[in-house]
Parts: sequence; structure tokens; C-alpha cells
Amino acid sequence: MIATQVLSPPTTQNIIAAAHRLKRMAALIAALVLLAMVAVGSRRAYRDHVAFWPVLAIVIYLNLVYAGTLAMARYSMPLYPTLMVLAAAGVGSVASRLTRRNSNLEQA
Repeated sequence: MIATQVLSPPTTQNIIAAAHRLKRMAALIAALVLLAMVAVGSRRAYRDHVAFWPVLAIVIYLNLVYAGTLAMARYSMPLYPTLMVLAAAGVGSVASRLTRRNSNLEQA
């Protein structure tokens, strides 16, 4: 049975299922990159003594409220502007570190 499934030609249903899995993987990768940049931005804000806890409190509160009751993507959309603020700080931190490293390499 398994050998016939592997050797059988792809059907429209299989192609659609594979495309759906690919979209989910792309969304997962984008979410993980965003989460990593949020972590870097939060770390930078903490290190620079910036009061970022109200922004982080909103994110945590909404996740706690909606994760247990409504696990739908449309309910997490209000979090994206808040997450983008922290992610932008993370991107800025990574960019400044890279430019600082490049200038140090050029001076050497």
C-alpha cells in the first residue's frame, strides 16, 4: 500500500495539501523571525533602561486571554503593531552591531 502511494502520480488534492503545508511553514518561519527580533528588541530596551514593560504587558495579556479561549489568527492581529515596535528595536540593534563590526574591520 505504501509503495503504491509513493509511485502514484500527484493528484490535485495532494498538490493543494502540499501548497497549504508550504504556506503554514512560511507563516511559522515569519513568526519565529518576528519573535526573535522582539526578543532582541526587548533585551536592548532593558539594557538601555527604556520602560518597555507596558508594551510587553499588552502582548502577554492578550496572549493569555486569547490563547486559551480563541486560538484563531484573526484575534492575534491587534498584537502585530505592538510586536512590530519591539521587533523594530531588535532590527535596529542588529543593524547597529553589524555596522559597528564592519567599521572595526575596515579600521584594522
